[in-house]
Amino acid sequence: MILDKLTGLNNNIVIVGDSWAFGEWYPIEGHFGSYIDTIPVVSHPSPQQYLHEHFKNIKVYHMAQVGGENNANARSLRNYKQHFDFGIVYWTCPSRALLNKWERTKKDLSQLTLEDYKRRVEEYSKSSLEEFNDCDMPLLFVGGQVSLPDLSDYDNCHAIVDRMTNLVEEPFWCEHEKVNKTGTVHNKIDWEGIFRLAELGHDINFSEKFLKDVHKIRIDEFPEYRFNPYYFPDQGHGSRFLHKITTDKLIEYIESNNMINTIVN
Repeated sequence: MILDKLTGLNNNIVIVGDSWAFGEWYPIEGHFGSYIDTIPVVSHPSPQQYLHEHFKNIKVYHMAQVGGENNANARSLRNYKQHFDFGIVYWTCPSRALLNKWERTKKDLSQLTLEDYKRRVEEYSKSSLEEFNDCDMPLLFVGGQVSLPDLSDYDNCHAIVDRMTNLVEEPFWCEHEKVNKTGTVHNKIDWEGIFRLAELGHDINFSEKFLKDVHKIRIDEFPEYRFNPYYFPDQGHGSRFLHKITTDKLIEYIESNNMINTIVN
């Protein structure tokens, strides 16, 4: 491209994902979380900023969406793959596409069991990974909202950070003791999504047993503490400090695999 010769910006990186891909969401006093009215407001565009600070000859195209679904992200990326050298995928919970579908269709879910739900979520996970793999470019995966699935069967998909939360020693905070706490999380499904849907979708009729089963596994898989506000200022997304650690992992992989072209064609 002629413009690339003029600017020297000859590497095209694309970022896809959900709100975790945007960077830091710092609460705004007097408003709900990182929102002003209904407008989401990012306080620090960490992934792009740290990548640009380190690599001087790149263009970073941000295609992530707040509330984005893995399947929709994969389709968009596959449709425009010719424009990019490689991508960074902030993996979100594969249940999101399924829950959004149920909210739109008001489907009768009274017979749904926990095992059936996990099976359906796994189907969405596999279908999105197949689409990502078909993009024919290296894709670097980061687990944000949930931990990454097994990527071993997908040659173009590379697990760089299984879960951002687990990159730091003390990701949690005990409100009672007023101290940071150690721990890790490894859930691959955001079980809170079921309860958000149950609260928002008045026509959604999960059985009492199903909700009890989901509540139990949610308690078993996740610590009782809050998130450490230094790393999670809004209690739902990583801070600029956690993103710096994450982006350093990405940069290390990019450099060790010579993924940045230094020659302008």
